Amino acid sequence: RAEVGRYDGEVLDGEVVDTRTAGHGFDVILRNGSVLPTRTLLIATGVSDELPDIPGVREQWGRGVLHCPYCHGWEVRDQRIGILGIHPMSAHQAMLFHQWSRDITFFSGGRPIDEQDRVSLAALGIPIEERRISGVAADGGRVVGVEVDDDEVIDLDAVVVATRLTVGVEPYAAIGLEAVDHPVGTVIPTDEMGATPVPGVWAAGNCADLMAQVGAAAAQGARAAQQINASLIMADLDKAIEVRDGTRV
Repeated sequence: RAEVGRYDGEVLDGEVVDTRTAGHGFDVILRNGSVLPTRTLLIATGVSDELPDIPGVREQWGRGVLHCPYCHGWEVRDQRIGILGIHPMSAHQAMLFHQWSRDITFFSGGRPIDEQDRVSLAALGIPIEERRISGVAADGGRVVGVEVDDDEVIDLDAVVVATRLTVGVEPYAAIGLEAVDHPVGTVIPTDEMGATPVPGVWAAGNCADLMAQVGAAAAQGARAAQQINASLIMADLDKAIEVRDGTRV
């Protein structure tokens, strides 16, 4: 926030509930009723993780319940890891986490497993637990295992789940911005520079790229900002030319 202030930027605390097109570009409406006029928009809201409805997952999310081998793999290296096979990408997660630990259990929960996935898991020495998943077991705020069939806990140190990543575009529906389906959720479509199909609107970070980590998301924001700046300069130039030629008052 201090850095933004040094560049004459302003950080506002508020929740955007709606947007609308206007002669100057767009109006952004906040929950408190404030209206912020703007010529362009950069959407950088990230995404939401839709968690599976399994007892204990939400309580341990971001601690003992993880989802990404690149974000969290190092922290659980050589530990006992359970993969909850509740998503088409779950077997793939098990294969990726295998680089961090040789003590991995795949919990199918009785769901069917693709035959090639079975072959891959077997080749890596990853056992498959077929019984119903009753919940994630914890003790003192720490994951201790996965409970199956309501009567047995398989001892573990960490649990991996696949989430559905969704972007919230409801506040921008009135200006025509829509999310599109992605194999692991929804995303705002953009071109390589971050421009969305709605003229004057850009998007950057996870709302436009579900796989982007912090470094990539920040780089996308900087790239989109350059494009926005250049577009505004050229728009002002076009206006100046029109005024000079008498085609605009």
